[in-house]
Amino acid sequence: MIHAARDQSDPTRSLSDYAERLRHHREGRRAVRILISKLLPANRGEAEIEQVIHFFSPILRNCGGELFRLNNDDLFVILLSGASNELMDQIVHHIALVFRDDPYIARGRGEGIHLFCTWYDMEEQYDLFRQVIREMRDGRNEANAGRSIGLNNDPETMDQQFVYEDASSDETTTNVETALGETPLHLLIARQLIYASVPKVVPQKVIEEVFVAPTALDQYFLPGVGRDRNERMFAHMAHVADQRVLEALINVFALQSAFMFRCGVETLTSAAMIAFDQAWRAAGYDQREMRLTFSVPAADADENRHDYEFGRDYLRAQGYRICVTDIPIGMLGGTDLRIYGADLIGVAWSQNMATDFSDWVERDCQEAIGEVGAHQVFLTGCNTAEAVEIGRRIGLTLFQGPFMERLDPRI
Repeated sequence: MIHAARDQSDPTRSLSDYAERLRHHREGRRAVRILISKLLPANRGEAEIEQVIHFFSPILRNCGGELFRLNNDDLFVILLSGASNELMDQIVHHIALVFRDDPYIARGRGEGIHLFCTWYDMEEQYDLFRQVIREMRDGRNEANAGRSIGLNNDPETMDQQFVYEDASSDETTTNVETALGETPLHLLIARQLIYASVPKVVPQKVIEEVFVAPTALDQYFLPGVGRDRNERMFAHMAHVADQRVLEALINVFALQSAFMFRCGVETLTSAAMIAFDQAWRAAGYDQREMRLTFSVPAADADENRHDYEFGRDYLRAQGYRICVTDIPIGMLGGTDLRIYGADLIGVAWSQNMATDFSDWVERDCQEAIGEVGAHQVFLTGCNTAEAVEIGRRIGLTLFQGPFMERLDPRI
């Protein structure tokens, strides 16, 4: 599958999340990094890049996988099992012919192609591959000095800007925590509805999901820096914001009959979560009647599996439900959803599925969903009617996304 990562606001993070998911599915997988950004500007036009992408189209269709186009036009191609060494050599040869006159490729009598195209065997080189992705995500090759960290919103309440030489210093962390504590909660929170939908019937809302919006943290607290440049700071901010939402859940959301709070695994296992549960009980709420669900991203659950399972088991024992979300739909065929032991699973829609959907993809998706039950799986990110149509073909009736909200006459 060709993954139109360039259409996303944060393709490097999408690639990072995908790389984390591969940790448990390395067998037979390969990856290649193509350094388009190293070429002369005249040699990396749209036509040349599309030609390289075209070379990988047949192998992606036949063997499965994802192609990520980053913001600097570098390409990362993740191939699933079945890609032969001979076929990969042919692809490299074709790419070398396209760019044979570029100094980066031509140096050393054409040996530059081996630097231009770097292959990784996931079974033997996964740790190296993961390190490369993380370094790209964290922006370790770019200077962070002089970046601003602060607030950027209503000038009456958010006119202060903080500028530090080190964006991860203790002083910066303290100031960001203070700013988070003073920021109106509604500026940080986003909501999405999950609908039950069948043909010719108005969609019915079943769950309201509440979460700290990553874009809000980027915009208000890391202007000019962004999560890619300081992943540790961003994760810490998200955790602090999660705790603020937990503190407000009782008073703000008590009247909702069914809602879900998305947070990180760190929040799931934190003292703040225990305090929330105690306060919730003291207030007299019945978790089972309220149907309160806690949701965590699949990449976070995979990376912190022990903590995830600990938090899951604790919260379920207290009567809450657990959801694991953002599992790429393109990876359903290689994922046993039962490993999460979750009550609800969120599968992330990709527009590429609309063009790459085939009978065997449909069967793989149906099989993966059938192992946990279609009533426990919802398709998130639905922005077109096609997403819902394909979701129904693989057996789903629960959907989340802008397209569903446009169908809701109450919104």
